[in-house]
Amino acid sequence: MDKQEIINNINHAKQSHTRWLERARNIIDGIEINDNYTPLEANECKFGKWFYNEGEKLKKLPNNPLECMENIKLLHQQLHQNYKTIYNIYIG
Repeated sequence: MDKQEIINNINHAKQSHTRWLERARNIIDGIEINDNYTPLEANECKFGKWFYNEGEKLKKLPNNPLECMENIKLLHQQLHQNYKTIYNIYIG
């Protein structure tokens, strides 16, 4: 995995989560979401699948402190937990 591939994966994850957050806003605003599946768990979204697989290789880089990866993991899990709360209140 080279630097450009990592950057591309992170950009795709950002785009995916931006669309995902728009769905959360639509749920709150009472707008029906068109897709049948919005991942509730952190390891089910595109970023989570990448992060918990290919992204694990980033932990081995000497210039990437382990706490950086742990912070990303924690923030990503919190994002999904918040979305799950919204989903359960408005949909489930």
